[in-house]
Amino acid sequence: MIDINKSYLYHYTSFESAVKILTSGKLRFSTYKNLNDINESCGPVVLYANKEDEDKVGAMLKYYLQLSFSMDKAGKRDGYDIPAMWGHYAEKGNGVCLAFDSDKIKQGILKRHLYSKEVEYSNDTNQNDFLYDSRFHGNADTFIRKAKDSIFFHKSEDWAYEQEYRAIAISDETPVEL
Repeated sequence: MIDINKSYLYHYTSFESAVKILTSGKLRFSTYKNLNDINESCGPVVLYANKEDEDKVGAMLKYYLQLSFSMDKAGKRDGYDIPAMWGHYAEKGNGVCLAFDSDKIKQGILKRHLYSKEVEYSNDTNQNDFLYDSRFHGNADTFIRKAKDSIFFHKSEDWAYEQEYRAIAISDETPVEL
């Protein structure tokens, strides 16, 4: 039951995945390859000083996973009623939109020392472009951690309807318990 005095995060998924989530009490993180935004599924565009740097950053990015939710915007409860989300993530309208207490999800994320925030949208065509040179930025892990907001929490304005709130983790061994 939705309580009008609470804030919610919504997760669109297939019926089968919803059953797994509700049965296990855990939400699973996704890899970049499972994302709809072509700019994200290919990973960030990183310009490298040399091949060794490219290999190091690429190897590190493979371990980063994300968990996405929709959220209510502008004081309206509309995060569960986005037609495109039903089409993209919930089996073309035949799936499920799970509603979670926002405070509880965010507490679970903090408890596991994960990072989360609202995704920002922009028309900047270079928003996912980064320059990495180990001589100036340190090791690949340090670079990714410092640039995490730009790498993981910026998307094209084309996806703004998703009203996304996102959490990131390293490795899929960090599920968020409900």
